[in-house]
Amino acid sequence: MNLRAFLLFLMLSVSAWADTPKGFADIPFGATLEQVRTTLAAREGLKAGAATGESLTFTGGNFSGQPVTQWTLRFAAGKFAVGTVLIDNVKKPVYDDLKAQLTKKYGKPDSEKGHHSFECLWEYRSQGRRTIRLEYEHKGKVSVTYSNDALAAAVPPGKSSDL
Repeated sequence: MNLRAFLLFLMLSVSAWADTPKGFADIPFGATLEQVRTTLAAREGLKAGAATGESLTFTGGNFSGQPVTQWTLRFAAGKFAVGTVLIDNVKKPVYDDLKAQLTKKYGKPDSEKGHHSFECLWEYRSQGRRTIRLEYEHKGKVSVTYSNDALAAAVPPGKSSDL
């Protein structure tokens, strides 16, 4: 086996071992609104916020060791499709720590960009397109969004007041 073929094999093998997102915060994609509400209500420090047939919000608690300002969970046709956490009033090292944790679990991001604001995106095309988006705004806001795009296509767009 030549060196190029071996390196290609090694690269494909490593990406095959990387985990793929099956949900968000112990909530599987496709879960019902009640299942999600029950799971999040059991997490320490979370307080229920607004609820509609299409979304749930919570405040408080922690995500990957960071205090969360708001949790927003969106549903399509009654199934969990998108979960976002907002971590507010933080510096860039929080983004860097979350990026390291996500990279350790899911492998290297598929795309990265940034100058004053930063963003990483992990994409998985199996079982419908699933993504993880990590964003940092220079004003001190970090958000992490997990989505199952096969389900999320039917989710109505969020308003800026949701985050």
